[in-house]
Amino acid sequence: MSLKTLLVVMCLVLTVAFLSCVDVPSNAPEFPDFRTQTRFIQASASLGAASVTVDGVSAASVDYQSASAYMDIAAGNRLMLVGGDAVATSLALEADGKITVVIFPKDSPTAARFRKFTERRTYDALPDTTGQVRFISAGLDAAGGSGSYDVVNMADSSVVVPAMALRDNSGYLNMPAGSYTFGMAPAGTENFLATVDITLANGQRFTAIIFGDQTSAAMRGFQDD
Repeated sequence: MSLKTLLVVMCLVLTVAFLSCVDVPSNAPEFPDFRTQTRFIQASASLGAASVTVDGVSAASVDYQSASAYMDIAAGNRLMLVGGDAVATSLALEADGKITVVIFPKDSPTAARFRKFTERRTYDALPDTTGQVRFISAGLDAAGGSGSYDVVNMADSSVVVPAMALRDNSGYLNMPAGSYTFGMAPAGTENFLATVDITLANGQRFTAIIFGDQTSAAMRGFQDD
């Protein structure tokens, strides 16, 4: 046997001896349990008190124009269904996310009932030198289709968000601390149908939502976590 072959054999013997002494775990490590903090806002007048299930399990009952508490829900693709509907909506919830899910009115049989609006990661700090407000439209027109509404700062009549259609989202808008009254009117008009008062401090965020239609319009503000 050549010296080279002998060395190879010795290496193999030592390797087998070493592996026989190693404690190899029989089970793989558990996959981390990623979670979210998710709330629901009920914006569909036809549903009344809406019962929401997530992956077939009851999660919340939310009155019209109201919000649930933030709930601990597993991250990942979740199937959400509201009582009375036959088709669920799949939403991807980000790990460690603070998330608002709005229950929208249906303007067509195939329209999605749910849509998510991410606020921040749970470990992200809120802004400390300004306040922020975002606007979401759940407003219908007189015929039950998607309405189009302007959001106006009533103090100076400036249009904050123009022509918001159903499911539109302004994103967070920086605003100095103070008290505000926002109004909503059919796009391009001054026929104000509803207003909402929001008192904003630095480091605070609000979500303001347009509800209803041209005969039953409303606006409400919800402080974000």
